[in-house]
Amino acid sequence: MSEQQGIDTIATETTKLKQELATLKDEMTEKFDTLNEEDQDDLHTVTEFLEHYNNCDKDNCEVHKLKEDQGKTWFLKGITKGILIGKKLKR
Repeated sequence: MSEQQGIDTIATETTKLKQELATLKDEMTEKFDTLNEEDQDDLHTVTEFLEHYNNCDKDNCEVHKLKEDQGKTWFLKGITKGILIGKKLKR
């Protein structure tokens, strides 16, 4: 392969990559725009989530279940930590 053929091959491949990247960019932009339109109503602020998290008492609410699960997790971590500290003090 001559030097010119190598340059031509690189130029052709670079053009193909440029076209593929432009296509991917367009697809991503289109999906992002569609996502924004569809999910705009479902977005909540952090403040709204925290307010719901702290005030929800419904048993079938996912946020309420999350709160209970986190409470159990931290309770068990506290017990485990207390046991480990107790063992260290006995030594």
